[in-house]
Amino acid sequence: MKQCTKRSSWSGRLTTRSRNFAWRKRREALAIREAYQGKPHPDLIWTLSLWIYALGRKHRPESALEAARLGERRLALRRTALASAPDELAYSLRELIGLYTFEYEVLDTGRVEELRRELAAFPEVGGAQREA
Repeated sequence: MKQCTKRSSWSGRLTTRSRNFAWRKRREALAIREAYQGKPHPDLIWTLSLWIYALGRKHRPESALEAARLGERRLALRRTALASAPDELAYSLRELIGLYTFEYEVLDTGRVEELRRELAAFPEVGGAQREA
């Protein structure tokens, strides 16, 4: 019986240590994400931004296309969230145009042209009219 108690006690300490280590690592990871992505959001936009960033680090055409697809989802969410902020929405459009580019080559010229036309239709608000 004593052996079982010692074992339980030891595994409890190990679990606590592991848990503390995991929380420290989690805080570090969140600090790094916040440095790259800004303050965390309780919605899907922030998560999609992280996936897009991770796919961009792979530096492959397939990853770039996948990042662009996720960028489309993020833009749809941002359209709703930023309906009253045209300058921010224009920034999101320029960002998506950039996602469709891999090593100075446009991966989907038709979609990029659609996005550029939409960007051109925005009223000039705080520099939102800049070319992508």
